[in-house]
Amino acid sequence: MILFLIGVFGFAVVSSQLLELEEGDECLPLGGGKGTCTILSQCQTLGDFKKNRPPICGFKGMEPIVCCPTKLTSKVNQGHKVEQLCAVLDLKCRNTLELSRNVIGGKESAPRTNTFMVLIGYREKEEKEWGCAGSLVTAKYVLSAAHCSNPTVLGPARWARLGELDISSSSDDAKPVDKAIIERIPHPKYITSQNYHDIVLFKLDSDVVFNSYILPICLHTKRQIITKFATVIGWGRTGFIEGTSDKLLEAEIEIYNDTECKRLMFSSITPQTPQGHQAEQMICAGVPDGSKDACQGDSGGPLVSRDTGKCIKTQQGITSFGQQCGNPDSPGVYTRVSNYISWIEEVALGDEAIL
Repeated sequence: MILFLIGVFGFAVVSSQLLELEEGDECLPLGGGKGTCTILSQCQTLGDFKKNRPPICGFKGMEPIVCCPTKLTSKVNQGHKVEQLCAVLDLKCRNTLELSRNVIGGKESAPRTNTFMVLIGYREKEEKEWGCAGSLVTAKYVLSAAHCSNPTVLGPARWARLGELDISSSSDDAKPVDKAIIERIPHPKYITSQNYHDIVLFKLDSDVVFNSYILPICLHTKRQIITKFATVIGWGRTGFIEGTSDKLLEAEIEIYNDTECKRLMFSSITPQTPQGHQAEQMICAGVPDGSKDACQGDSGGPLVSRDTGKCIKTQQGITSFGQQCGNPDSPGVYTRVSNYISWIEEVALGDEAIL
């Protein structure tokens, strides 16, 4: 057994074991069980690196490859609180809402069908400017993209508008409510210059009152996404050189598999994606001809679907980034919500009772 000192993300850590294995190899984590050699930033079951001092398989550049436990006892119940909340929300949905009646290439959303949608506002109260979107996940927290937290041009996110449909109208079937954002909580691994871990929780100044216009969304808790199609929703641009939409729009798009996502969007390394495609964190979605897509202004909004027999919709992704919107074979990239369920539960549901 070898003791050695390594510098990781700005701190020094003593690790007890160098395994000399490759990324993806099986390994034996501390405490027994099964493990896989995984880049430290991608290991979701390790816990505190400094405290746990896992065996080191090797290095990828300057980042250690650690023996990542397949399961962690403390995370066995990951998603339990979210699933409880989803069950309650579905009942509330059935009691207060109608099922959906029947962006780029999108159609106008019907009233009271996307009750979780949130506009994210910037600047002072007298000159609010809406620049991103989000989704209501509890009475006090909104889920959005981390790059919407403090954009260089607009400054910090300050406002959340719920229950809106048409920004330009006061006579539409909507009941908008504005709340102040009092805390911006980006994922701890988010780096502003990169597109990884692009997820944030905004804490509101007071609880939202639920009604037929405002109700949270359910969050997808499993890695696998069974549905082939999902819906992107927002007030963003209706084309690459077009203006943003005053009316809430939605468009059904296709969820791409990981292989196609990597081929189409991560064929080369960029400064924003130096680690290339990270399938655990990302979902690609769009249509081959580019006729339906998210665009500027849709950032932070949800990618959703509705399971058969359910009233409430489920969010799989968060609109994150893409190439020129509306281009053929250029799907949008969405933050994969299921990868962050334990963090969402800890922040937004840590001490909050299920509705």
